[in-house]
Amino acid sequence: MQLLNNIETDATNLHSFFVDDLSKAKRIDNKNLEDYLYGKTAGRINLDSKKILLGLIRQSLKGF
Repeated sequence: MQLLNNIETDATNLHSFFVDDLSKAKRIDNKNLEDYLYGKTAGRINLDSKKILLGLIRQSLKGF
């Protein structure tokens, strides 16, 4: 993944709607959005749907 320092000049391969969305997102003060945009992964929880589903199935079958 490559971080863009300036979306006006560095984003030459991005679609214009994506650049507009990034411009709007830059004006929002939200920790989760900033972490996502800047690639911060500390404290992230992997929500693997397959593991969650298997856990729920096992839990529901305990009574049988």
